[in-house]
Amino acid sequence: MKKLLAIISNPLNSENLIRYSLHMASDFRLHLQLIYIQNPALFTFRSDSAVSTSHPVHDEIDITRLETDRKNVLEAIEARLNELRKENSLEVPSEISSETGAIDVTVNQYISENKAEMLILENRNDQGFWFLDPTNLKVVLNTSCPSWIIQPEAQYNPCKKIIYATDYKEADIHTISNLINLTGRFSPVITALHVTDSGKFEEKALKSGFREKLVKETGYAKISVESIIDKQDNTLGEIINDFAVDNNADLIVLFKTNKGFIERIIKSSSTKNILKKVKLPVLVYHE
Repeated sequence: MKKLLAIISNPLNSENLIRYSLHMASDFRLHLQLIYIQNPALFTFRSDSAVSTSHPVHDEIDITRLETDRKNVLEAIEARLNELRKENSLEVPSEISSETGAIDVTVNQYISENKAEMLILENRNDQGFWFLDPTNLKVVLNTSCPSWIIQPEAQYNPCKKIIYATDYKEADIHTISNLINLTGRFSPVITALHVTDSGKFEEKALKSGFREKLVKETGYAKISVESIIDKQDNTLGEIINDFAVDNNADLIVLFKTNKGFIERIIKSSSTKNILKKVKLPVLVYHE
């Protein structure tokens, strides 16, 4: 059975992530793997056994504290998982494990060894994906499976309306086809939102019958194509965010291979001009 890998980096505030992951694993019919990643820096101490200054001071890991923390956290997560499973009447196959190390390295190693259909992360910044913290951004851009990012206190909703945001790449058709395979059980309405710096795309899309081509090649009719002109080149996050809110979307999707587009979104949102706050999840899709 394919896995949904949920990363717990803050065990003291993980209830919502566990609840969300349970609902998501149930809907997508995935095995839920909860993994607690310990930060080794929290379990180090300074030591210098030598009197001579010729011997440097070392950082060493306190193995006893690390193991005690691991045991206590895993027991707490298991108890909360069982409570939430009963509370929400969800019979989701699941397991819990722990790793120690840098989050991005640990996640990539785990995925390469154990495989995962999807990765879910909780953003620590309540301003939304557009202000993704550096650690999660690094994970999202470097991991090898689709990454689903939720906001603090987000509530799970099935994907009925999806906004696929891009600045137009030839790979869009293939990506949308994969997205349909992933979310098809929800029969979503998918809007391909093309953010451009001119009106040329809209003209080109109409002339080439882009929507008709999408429908034909994906075999899926519930697709629309929209375009928005971004003349400022610094409001991408706000444009996509507001479009999703105005259209009552359940999910925003970005294509990871279009890395420059994602980085423009994060960089352009640093001014914090987003007016319509939203708790929408963002799925960064990978080939």
